Amino acid sequence: MKRRLKTALEIAKVWLSYKPYFTQELETKLKLHGYLPSEIQPAIKILTEELILNDEAHFKNSIEYMQLSLKWGPKKIIDKLLYKGFSLDEAQEKVKQYYQVEAEGDILKAAIEKVKNRYPNDEKTKRKIDVYLYNRGFENSKRK
Repeated sequence: MKRRLKTALEIAKVWLSYKPYFTQELETKLKLHGYLPSEIQPAIKILTEELILNDEAHFKNSIEYMQLSLKWGPKKIIDKLLYKGFSLDEAQEKVKQYYQVEAEGDILKAAIEKVKNRYPNDEKTKRKIDVYLYNRGFENSKRK
């Protein structure tokens, strides 16, 4: 068996120094690297108490980044959270809590202009706009 040089807490701090993780992402990654639950749980508890690991702040920052920087709609953000291992109910609740509805109009306008600039006189422009917005995670009713 390979001897580990770092404890679960030490390696988790190293990983968290590069990028933020959700608690369950960090637990999964530590398990994949061969750490036992008896090593992982105390490390997670310490990181949470020291506020190095903060799921609520990470949810808020992630949803804000996906919406305002990546210009994603709520459906695509929910899909990303599902991919990270959260339940549908939890993902929908967090998006509902942190998604900025007032910024959505500006995002939609910018996306429509982007597609119109790419295909200015194309008879399929409306369809291309619909597909673009659908791929970005916006609902049909908001795309019209």
